[in-house]
Amino acid sequence: MGLHQLFRIADYIRYLRSDPRESELLFKDLLIGVTRFFRDAPVWEQLKDEVIPALLATRPLGGVLRAWIPGCSTGEEAYSLAMVFREALDKVKPDVHYTLQIFATDLDQDSIDTARAGVYPVNNSADVSEARLLRFFVQEECGNRICKEIRETVIFAPQNVVMNAPLTKLDLLSCRNLLIYLESDLQKKLLSLFHHSLNPVGILVLGNSETAGVATDLFSPLPGKTSMYRRQNAVARADQLESSSTFSRPMANAMTSRASPAPALLAGKNLKAQVAALLMQLHTPAAMLTAAGIPSLNLLNMAREGLDAALSDIFPKAVSQNAPLEAKGVKVFGNGQWQAVDLTV
Repeated sequence: MGLHQLFRIADYIRYLRSDPRESELLFKDLLIGVTRFFRDAPVWEQLKDEVIPALLATRPLGGVLRAWIPGCSTGEEAYSLAMVFREALDKVKPDVHYTLQIFATDLDQDSIDTARAGVYPVNNSADVSEARLLRFFVQEECGNRICKEIRETVIFAPQNVVMNAPLTKLDLLSCRNLLIYLESDLQKKLLSLFHHSLNPVGILVLGNSETAGVATDLFSPLPGKTSMYRRQNAVARADQLESSSTFSRPMANAMTSRASPAPALLAGKNLKAQVAALLMQLHTPAAMLTAAGIPSLNLLNMAREGLDAALSDIFPKAVSQNAPLEAKGVKVFGNGQWQAVDLTV
């Protein structure tokens, strides 16, 4: 209001409604992107020396560990986790093969774009040891670039953790210094959601100023002064989960895009018949119908590895843009191997 020399809230609301750019600028001003590589060193030492080796031990035959970092900002924490995982493997020297797949999400598209680029100013690497700089970074004129081995470990995507469907089947979930900005009821909802997202022996990492104390039935603290918790085998309350994975527009609207013949099908048919007719006019691929009503998390629960991340990225975009979207060559794991599929939402 001061910048625009407006003195009443009502005047600023009118200005917001008249200039779409102002709401975007206000939105970015309200976001707090405070992060750096290896923030709070004891957390990363415990992850490397205790937590990651313990998670590896739960899979004696090897395999893929899955991690999610909601509120990842510009990506430093996600890349730090990927580096620590490589160092933990070097220390354990397992006889079988392990990989780590990190899904990192944030509300701010600009932060996601920065994270995907993986290039940081030299002063952003002040907390990175010389050994890590040599191993995991490539020096360039514009700054330090994360090496390809580490970048390929992380998938970045925009996401509203409160509203969009969560990732599931996770071994590790790191949400540091986000809960402190939220009211108690929303903290409880997210902790229930995180409990739902984690595997039975999964680990939750919070910020040093945060606690899972409002969900003692869902998480138990690990030894030490860091805010790490092990998932308890309790049942997350349904009323805390039910409002996630909701979108503002009815799916009926999403079916009536300019590229679709759906409008001619709407009269005099129930929803099932409409969808069946629409799919038959295309090529009837393997498909799932989502509709307005009681939200469900089953779509991502059933999606195979690789497909779940693609769905969480493209689904809300298709709804918000009111148009079908495609993702080509999505890598999906099933029946013991990876294969490429084309996804249409």
